[in-house]
Amino acid sequence: MGGTFDPLHRGHRMLLERAFAIGSHVFIGVTSDALAGQRRKRTVAPYPKRVAALRKLIRARGWEDKATIAKILTPFGRSIESAYEVIVITPETRGTAGRINKAREDLGLAPLRVEEVPMALAADGERISATRIRAGDIDGEGRLLRARVAVGSENPAKVKAVKSAAAEVFDAAQIKGFRVRTSVSDQPLDAEALRGAQERARAALQAWPKAQLGVGVEAGLVWVAEAQQHFDVQWCAVVDRAGRMTLGHGPGFTYPRGIVERVKGGRTVGEVVSEAAAVRDIGRKQGAVGFLSRGAIDRAELTRSAVLMAMLPRVQPELYGL
Repeated sequence: MGGTFDPLHRGHRMLLERAFAIGSHVFIGVTSDALAGQRRKRTVAPYPKRVAALRKLIRARGWEDKATIAKILTPFGRSIESAYEVIVITPETRGTAGRINKAREDLGLAPLRVEEVPMALAADGERISATRIRAGDIDGEGRLLRARVAVGSENPAKVKAVKSAAAEVFDAAQIKGFRVRTSVSDQPLDAEALRGAQERARAALQAWPKAQLGVGVEAGLVWVAEAQQHFDVQWCAVVDRAGRMTLGHGPGFTYPRGIVERVKGGRTVGEVVSEAAAVRDIGRKQGAVGFLSRGAIDRAELTRSAVLMAMLPRVQPELYGL
């Protein structure tokens, strides 16, 4: 296998892990400064620095006895020598592997078995690349550092909550709210709330082509049989451009029995609590929880916790397998 390895990131680790898993010995070709300069418009780190980072990783993984690192001076490096049996590649270097095998065939050598490793994706579903790392958009693990987030609602409380959560997760974030439609009822019950959050997230991502993530938040009454009560729960769904959905929800709380009974009669929680609190459209302000808690917590803070829980896999993508 070979590469420039500048900077060394999770995608490189995936290639190395596959190579050492299948090979009794692994030759790792590292492009020379001259060859790397021909392939890329940008300036790469000096060869000794790139090799030092690679050796550090190999030592940490206990691969030293199975590894050989050498400088690649030509496009095919040592891949057209007879000693090798397998070449480890990514989808974007599939063409190079084909040309290498053609060159081997011309020399009367057996073709290399091609072992293809999927591209490592960042937390936004786009591939991890040196260009994105150098630009400060992601780090080497694929965590988003600068994000554009579309929210599937224009509700000020929801948009405020996403902005607050994004400030904790990303170095910088641009947040936009969009009015979207869902298939759920005005007062979601049980699984409807989760479905509504997912639909909002997908619709938001479609509404803003430049967005990297779509966020949907939906509150609903969830019946908990063990407690024999309905709990108000805020569900959050976060979707990326690869279609990967991550979920979370915030704290749950109960309503006075009279409010629940009126909701069962066909009204929404927002309508009933707005009347009880004498606050018009309370759901777009402090929310029912703000009224019930006498201001100790408002809807934006409740929603913020749900958004943060759904963002956890985006914070630690390597642990969640994103």
